[in-house]
Amino acid sequence: MRWATLRCACHSGFQLNVPVKLALLGAGGGVMPRPYSVDLRERAVAAYRRGGRTMEEVAAEFSVCAKTLAHWLKLEDETGRLEPRPRGGGNFSALQGEVLETLKGQVRIQPDATVREHFEALVARTEVHTSSSSVWRALRRQGLRLKKSRS
Repeated sequence: MRWATLRCACHSGFQLNVPVKLALLGAGGGVMPRPYSVDLRERAVAAYRRGGRTMEEVAAEFSVCAKTLAHWLKLEDETGRLEPRPRGGGNFSALQGEVLETLKGQVRIQPDATVREHFEALVARTEVHTSSSSVWRALRRQGLRLKKSRS
């Protein structure tokens, strides 16, 4: 872990230097910061709603960007809550449930077939949209190993 300083430049032109603890994710890996605590969100929103100060002033007091405070206000107006929304999920494998069971059955019947052959047979049987690399990853998750080529 290391400490870095990020500059928050909002559309309003307000800038704030904030120290952030970064996790190094290997060569050139990106960092996704953790959401701000609900307690901080509640205190900042309450301070702004009390009135008398601009959004930029309240944001500076709580060391957040004015755009972040605006987002929290909108979130509370829309949902009545300030909990962070769930993070994005990513790409999920189409090889689950019945399709995965079909693949495992193929491997039991033809354990010496290549990944490519299992992929082609699976697509023909189930019409699933996937790739041979997804089939290989699904087999690996199941602890199944196959030949690399027909020799």
